[in-house]
Amino acid sequence: MSFHKKFCNWASQKKININKVTYKRAENAFIDTLACILSGVKEKQSKVALKYCLENNNSKNIKIFGGGKKLSISAACFLHGVRSASIDFDDYEYVAGSHPSAPIFSALISIAQMKNISIEEIYQGWLVGYELIIKLGQALSYDHYYKGWHSANTIGVIGTAAAVSKVLKLNADQMANAISIATSFSSGLKQQFGTDIKAFHVGFASQAGVQSALLAKNGGTANQDIWNIERGFIELYGSKFSKKLNNNFKRSDLGNAIIKFPNFIKFWPVCSYSQRVIQGGLILNKKIFIKKNIKSITIEFPEPWFRVSKFHIPKNSTEARFSLSYCLATALINGKFDLSSLNISKNKKSLNMVKKIKLLTYKVPNNFEDYDPKYPDIIKVIMNDGSILIEKISHIKGGKNNPLKDEDIDNKFLMCGGKKNILNKIRNQKYKKKNLKEIIF
Repeated sequence: MSFHKKFCNWASQKKININKVTYKRAENAFIDTLACILSGVKEKQSKVALKYCLENNNSKNIKIFGGGKKLSISAACFLHGVRSASIDFDDYEYVAGSHPSAPIFSALISIAQMKNISIEEIYQGWLVGYELIIKLGQALSYDHYYKGWHSANTIGVIGTAAAVSKVLKLNADQMANAISIATSFSSGLKQQFGTDIKAFHVGFASQAGVQSALLAKNGGTANQDIWNIERGFIELYGSKFSKKLNNNFKRSDLGNAIIKFPNFIKFWPVCSYSQRVIQGGLILNKKIFIKKNIKSITIEFPEPWFRVSKFHIPKNSTEARFSLSYCLATALINGKFDLSSLNISKNKKSLNMVKKIKLLTYKVPNNFEDYDPKYPDIIKVIMNDGSILIEKISHIKGGKNNPLKDEDIDNKFLMCGGKKNILNKIRNQKYKKKNLKEIIF
């Protein structure tokens, strides 16, 4: 049996068993994504997206989380997606290099207003979408992301189509069509990072994922064998390191991707590649009492990361999130890093410190695994008196070895403007079968 048939037969069954660990992962990812949507409401990208949506808004029946006028289903998916990614606070995973929860939940909280869909069903949809994202990431290999594709859109749109298909109760054949249709929306280049379009990518993935599922629901078809065939998805979006989608697995293996390859929830609102230097900066802040005595700093880090975190002296907050030098300088000087840290006009000392920082990359093997602790960020500080301080950062708060606790995620939700009563309902098991729209809107 082909991969897509095996996967869709599993995903389209009436109910997927979710154990306590998986449920908790889904719950935390959901709360975190809602926090990210709220955190992006006032950002420029979200304001641009809202103007666009209001100009292209025919039917107005979908409420927007975080406030605003009702929009069409397509516009709502797009706006939720853009908001969720506007300040780069959304979760990530290292297999596909994507932001899995932002496009999926942005779509699901929109589509849930068209039908009676419970939180439990939303989590099942997320689980299905996440599983497919990981499977595609394994097949394409890290080289897909390394070459310059933004996986949050190229792969995220397909995972979103699967998730929406699940909550809409599409059968296996319809779901196979939906995820194949979604490949025609696979796009997004990393060279857009540092501009508004990066957040738009997540909006596109959310919007097109829903479109793909609705097209399939209403009879739309596509080449269901698109994955492994000549000039198909894997061949065109992959590289010499890619492999065919593996159908050599047991049905019981499906649904475990979130356990084997978990998502990571961010503690700081910047690119995941900028997280290590923030942690290093906070450590150095406690060791260096007179910051003006710093003569120079070097940051050594994996070469692939420079293709993303490439802005040495950022011109705005969007670029600052992708600036290792700025993130390090700000954490080192202030001894903290929060939402206000990205306001570069109020962090002049950080910009001055950046001038003392030099970025050095080192090569990694072809089988490099993202965030591998064997390839740390190395921060070297030389003081005016000739003394040297070195910090090697392999793990971060929110990473594989130090995941955020429920309390951290709850605080993030509240800090971003979330309401305590909504949080309490999501955390309360007795609400898991309640309609989602009655809980968060």
